[in-house]
Amino acid sequence: MAETLFDLLDESDHRTTPEIRIGPDDWDTVPAPGESARMVVGGPGTGKTTFLCETVARAVDHGTEPGRILVLGFSRRGVEDLRRRLVERIGPDAHRIRVTTSHSLAMSLVERHADTLGWDRPPSLLTGVEQEALVASLLTDEDPASWPVPFRPLLTSETFASELTDFLLRSHEQMLNADDIEAFDRAEWRGIPSFVRRYEEAARADGRVDYGLVISEALRLSHLVPDRLREFDLVVADEYQDTVPAQAALLMACVDVEAGLVVAADPYQSIFSFRGADIANVYSFPADVRNALERDTERIVLHTSLRVPDEILSAAVAVTARELPGGAGKVRSRRRGGTVTCHEFATIGDEAEWIASEVERVHLLDGIALEHMAVFVRSDGPFVADLARAFDRHGIRHTHADQRLVDEPVVRFVADLVRAAVRTDDAAPAVRRVLLGPFVRAPQGLVSTLGDDPRTWSSWICGNLGEHAPLAELLDDPTWATEADAPTGLWRVWSTVPGLAAVAVDPGAERHRRAWAAYAQALDRSLARGQRRTLLEQVELAGSVDFEADTLFDVADGGVTLATLHQAKGTEFEVVFIADAVEGKLPDLRHRDSILGVRHLHPHLPTATADYVTFRLDEERRLAYTAMTRASSRVVWTATVPSDLGSGSAPSRFMRLVAPTTRADAGAEPLTPRALIAHVRRTIADPTASAVARLGGISFLAAGAGGHLDPLDAYGTRRRGPDRGTIPPRLRLTPSHAHEYDRCPRRYAIDRFLLSLDDDSPYLRIGNAIHAALERAETDALAAGRERSSLPDAIGALDAVWIDAGFPDDHVGAAWHRRARRILESLYDGWPTSARTVAVEAPLEARIGGFDWSGRADRVEQAGSTVTIVDYKTSATPVTRDEAAVSLQLGFYAHAASTDPAITAFGSVGGASFWYPAATPNRSGIATRQLDMHRIDEVVDRLEGIAAAIRDEAFEPTPNKDCDRCTVRSVCPAFPIGREAFA
Repeated sequence: MAETLFDLLDESDHRTTPEIRIGPDDWDTVPAPGESARMVVGGPGTGKTTFLCETVARAVDHGTEPGRILVLGFSRRGVEDLRRRLVERIGPDAHRIRVTTSHSLAMSLVERHADTLGWDRPPSLLTGVEQEALVASLLTDEDPASWPVPFRPLLTSETFASELTDFLLRSHEQMLNADDIEAFDRAEWRGIPSFVRRYEEAARADGRVDYGLVISEALRLSHLVPDRLREFDLVVADEYQDTVPAQAALLMACVDVEAGLVVAADPYQSIFSFRGADIANVYSFPADVRNALERDTERIVLHTSLRVPDEILSAAVAVTARELPGGAGKVRSRRRGGTVTCHEFATIGDEAEWIASEVERVHLLDGIALEHMAVFVRSDGPFVADLARAFDRHGIRHTHADQRLVDEPVVRFVADLVRAAVRTDDAAPAVRRVLLGPFVRAPQGLVSTLGDDPRTWSSWICGNLGEHAPLAELLDDPTWATEADAPTGLWRVWSTVPGLAAVAVDPGAERHRRAWAAYAQALDRSLARGQRRTLLEQVELAGSVDFEADTLFDVADGGVTLATLHQAKGTEFEVVFIADAVEGKLPDLRHRDSILGVRHLHPHLPTATADYVTFRLDEERRLAYTAMTRASSRVVWTATVPSDLGSGSAPSRFMRLVAPTTRADAGAEPLTPRALIAHVRRTIADPTASAVARLGGISFLAAGAGGHLDPLDAYGTRRRGPDRGTIPPRLRLTPSHAHEYDRCPRRYAIDRFLLSLDDDSPYLRIGNAIHAALERAETDALAAGRERSSLPDAIGALDAVWIDAGFPDDHVGAAWHRRARRILESLYDGWPTSARTVAVEAPLEARIGGFDWSGRADRVEQAGSTVTIVDYKTSATPVTRDEAAVSLQLGFYAHAASTDPAITAFGSVGGASFWYPAATPNRSGIATRQLDMHRIDEVVDRLEGIAAAIRDEAFEPTPNKDCDRCTVRSVCPAFPIGREAFA
């Protein structure tokens, strides 16, 4: 009988490994990790990640130094989640814990110890695109005779370069070098060992490592100087079932003789074998620990799910079909009432329309937020586009997790402009796309008169599109695309093309702004890594493979999540749809072996074709299991099965394992005014409808659709209750209240009194840290009798308060710290006055408009017989002088200080200023802005008016330049996205 994965596994370790099965109530009874390593195993929602964080917290509570704890996550998203949980549980000390991915850890080790590893300088990391480009370049010099005959014509193809790049990555993950690959003695790999040696030599000569090689280098460091890695007292790893062998070895290399080791895993959620993840790492963990660390292993089994109801959990387990070695066994649930349903449709359009209608119904009738629903598909295709259009028709916000940066209109515009300027083969179509696109919007008929001769384009643009004449400059002189580095070239485009101004100021251009920012970030990062490319080279590189900035580009506009089943990993939703679930797509058992047979590098993968297909089917089962268990209340499977039986379509075989399949009711009742009107119009036009229904519909529309029927009233939804006061009794106002109300009353009311949104950000945290440092430095100087503090005083104060500033103890936190230092250096180098400090953080109070107002002045300084109120601003963009002249904040400070005996004892109030040490300085020092003291009565009148409006609860929206960043725009009646709620 052929060997399978399960035949190859030795479970003796698991039969002899001590095991403790616990529920959430028993966590406190589990002792701290002792001399044994510990594996935490649990099903979905059992709290594995929380248990790991609790393990770390208990270690800190018992005296373990946070800086000597290492926590490894599977992905960037997983790392951010771990860091957030640790901060919530431990507090500021959590920022000193090393929370990272295996690749980031390896890169930091290689950078720190580059000389030990024989590098001339710390290497930089090859992105996937750059690695493939290097492989393709080296292949052009290969001797075809060194390769098997079938591969010789492919050596210069993009497909072969991509296949070989993947082979290199997987071989490094399996800790295989060129000699190891040669030892396989596979005929089809004949040319690979010598290429691997060439590739590694070329990468080293250029000072580069790829994602696989960087872990290999870190492991080499562990053999050269083991103690360099063993600097931790506790090592913790999440999602251990998704590790590759090299990552598992790196984890072991970081564990000191007396250090604790805890990993968490669920083999049922191992779904990334195509990326090299080795499920066998879970089974072999006890043996690996014994071999590497000479320790025993104990298992903690979490047997109770807090998220997934029994009904969903049982259905998901039914899909997996077999018990996996090393699993958690029977998982209980504390939740009941979940549902699993399966529906069939005659067309893809029907399926997409029903899902959109059902999402709308669940959102409006059951009150489930759109953000708490997701639609998962096995892979992207036409169905996703149909579903997105259905969501758009229903006005349902949605986020597509696979959106690529290179597909964004503003990035395509730059690429087309490059092609047109350098006269590539497709220059003529490219220049027409530029002119017809959203940043020029030339009429189609006019563009049809543009000739194909590039020499005529500039004069044509100047003669026909006068306001866009600067485009001609870019077309006439392409050096911005062919000679300047990519960031410089991008800046030239930004500062030259008139149509891009709207990207900066148009409230509706938020997505373009984010895409442009992500693109610029990626180009800057590439240049910082020493890769000087022109925009032309960058466009050519990004054209063949997905662009690296995709990971930086967050397109999330909120709403329903559209994603693949693999992207479901690590997420949580109330309602999950598994859509387009037809046989052939889910499970996906199509032939996927690579040209080079990369799977033969993996010892845990079966070699026989039939056994490999079985392995693939098992992983597809686990993929469906993982997606189903993201839901906390409901799972819906959908599939399109045409009524024409000859089509060969059938629902996924998994559907019959989870619930009976039925034809869904496509006649959902309308739930919004827009849907109601459409429903009435269809009824009027339907000859089969009753005369009463058709006449009633005509009367309804004739009378004015909005005045007769609220569709929500017709379907048993809760009626709107009475209005209640929004502002609390005895409200005390501040200048911040006034500023927020002045910006937009609606946003002020919701942010302040209804949602209390957390506005935390790195910019807010760095501002708080600088204010705290200046307060400490100035207070000490005042107490010592000095006129003001010095830069060393402020830097020392910054270092003292930084630990509580909320930044991670890594290169990111260090970058923010350097930024804070630069701001302080700018302030003290360009200190704008010679006055002396007389008060710091001075409390100010006044009675205005029937309310008590209060605030704090950052600094009060005296020059002669007058005093000035100073407020520090860490923004890099000062307000205009006209805005500062009538600033509500400065006006309040000056007004309140004028009546404060503690301040007027030093002199009369002669002014109030904003100081901007982060902005570009002027000749006389840092940028400052002053209140016009002659207009202070005008400012106080505005404060009184705002107080009266707040008392009267006048909270109408005021659209402004900040609307594109508004946190409550989705419920704002000033915009289409929020207008439906007030129809």
